[in-house]
Amino acid sequence: MADYIKRVDALKAATLAELDVDFVIEAIRNIPTADVVEVVRCKDCKHWERDESGGMCAHQTIRSNGEWFCAGGKRREVQDA
Repeated sequence: MADYIKRVDALKAATLAELDVDFVIEAIRNIPTADVVEVVRCKDCKHWERDESGGMCAHQTIRSNGEWFCAGGKRREVQDA
């Protein structure tokens, strides 16, 4: 998983640097990363199957329009055309 930082924290670091590029780079590297998880929407999940009324999640056994997501989502390898 890539590291993510808050934009406001990066901008604060750049402002404090007063145009010292090396300081800005080091300051941004030292900003703590955000605690994030990639979201896999149903329509992109290997557990979701499209049908006439939207779709069905085989993992959670729930109906979905494809925009929902859950902790068990796994991105499908090949996107359906």
